[in-house]
Amino acid sequence: MVVRHKDPRNEKALKVPTVNSGYLLALHTLIVVIINNEWIQQIGVLNSIYFSITSIATIGLGDYLPNPRNTFESIVCQFYIAAGITILSAWFTSWSYHYQRLFFIVLRRYLHHIYKEFYLLRHHRKRFSSITFAPSRSSSMDHVEMAEIGKENGHQNGKHEDHNGETSEHHQNSHSKNSHHENGKNGHNPKI
Repeated sequence: MVVRHKDPRNEKALKVPTVNSGYLLALHTLIVVIINNEWIQQIGVLNSIYFSITSIATIGLGDYLPNPRNTFESIVCQFYIAAGITILSAWFTSWSYHYQRLFFIVLRRYLHHIYKEFYLLRHHRKRFSSITFAPSRSSSMDHVEMAEIGKENGHQNGKHEDHNGETSEHHQNSHSKNSHHENGKNGHNPKI
């Protein structure tokens, strides 16, 4: 179940037995405790749990070895060790699938979404880079274009006509209005 090379846009999550294999692992440990504590070895509950975990999770059998008295007990020991290894490997495989999917699909999809948003933003900035909002030197041609735009919108000679047909006067020179504000109360230039 390698998910690294799958397309993150179209990948759907698989149903893997993560929780069920965890339940089976706990049930297997309980069965091994019952078998080892009551029937085969009589080594105690904690030592049986330790034996169960070390025998299925490691290569060796650990400190405790199964001590079967006949062939049937030997077959039972081999069966529960093999079953435990199978259940534990299914549990690890399902968790590794979720871990890989989190990093290689979900996180990759999220990063792709962020990249796409920033790419579109950057693309629009390049496309509209000729539009500037910073003050620049204005030429007489700019004023002519602004006057024509103002006439189209109902502004004529400092008067604005609203939707009801009433006219109101506006200041034509906003620069001189701002210079009075910046230079002083009466429009006098401050001494340098």
